[in-house]
Amino acid sequence: MKSRTSLQSPKLKLAFQLKPPRLVRWGFHPSPYTPLMIGLTEDGLLCRVEFTRKRKAALVMKDWAESWPDTEFVLDKKATGIVAQAILRGRPLPRILMTGTRFQQDVWKTILEIPQGEVISYAEVAKRINRPRAVRAVGSACGANPVPLVVPCHRVVGSNGRLGGFGSSLDLKVKLLNEEGVRNYAA
Repeated sequence: MKSRTSLQSPKLKLAFQLKPPRLVRWGFHPSPYTPLMIGLTEDGLLCRVEFTRKRKAALVMKDWAESWPDTEFVLDKKATGIVAQAILRGRPLPRILMTGTRFQQDVWKTILEIPQGEVISYAEVAKRINRPRAVRAVGSACGANPVPLVVPCHRVVGSNGRLGGFGSSLDLKVKLLNEEGVRNYAA
């Protein structure tokens, strides 16, 4: 598999907003890790990437609808398939829309600065956003990341080197870190 370094290139175009989009086109796609659900706004901005962890598309869609109750979801495997392949092959991505609180946005922006092949602690992320006591909240923001792989929250670990959490599974976090050549964490 090709390296995903292009996901963090300066050409990555991010937009942030507090409210979810009005419409999301979605699709369910295979990947080497676990199937992915991809969500695009009506304007083609990537707004959701979720590792399904062996869950059916309907269950993931139910979670999405609960978290974004005012959003209409429409199946569009063709458009989302193109983006899924770009993510998995390290190709340039469309513009990305990150929906979350200002605190979450600060965390995600900081995570984007972590170079491929490196990890930092939740405490270090909290320090970098000038909220040194918000270590647990940083972990929650990582868990709320709507576009993992693109915003590589798998590169954030505990201060003791332990993996901490990962919404998709610790096994997947280990796979992603190993693929990047990271070895300085405690399993």
